[in-house]
Order: sequence, then C-alpha cells, then structure tokens
Amino acid sequence: MAAKSENGTELNLITPGTVFEGKLRTPGSIRVDGKVVGEITATQNVSLGSAGDIDGNVSAKNVTIGGK
Repeated sequence: MAAKSENGTELNLITPGTVFEGKLRTPGSIRVDGKVVGEITATQNVSLGSAGDIDGNVSAKNVTIGGK
C-alpha cells in the first residue's frame, strides 16, 4: 500500500501480519509493522513500528526503530 506523506513523497506500508521476503527499494519512505526478511533501501525514511520485525540490512536517509 502506498500513500503520499506530508512532504509529498510516497509512503509505503507493510502492515501487521504481512511477511515480505526479498529486496525492497522505494524512492520515498516505508513503515514496517509486519515482517521483512531481506534488504530495504529507501531514499527517505524507514520507520519500524513496535510490532515490526526486519531481518536484514536497512539503508535510508533516516531510520526510526520501535520494534526489532
């Protein structure tokens, strides 16, 4: 799911219960409340919610961690 954030860039969501495996690249931002197994590359921000789980490398302008 993608929506526009306040600054006009795309905001992608990995919702609770969703599992993504592989390489994920976005020109905007992403929030992870589900699970990602693999690599995330974002031009803007990556936010990990309290229920989120990332098992892999993360590359972004800003990273906010609330999960594991």
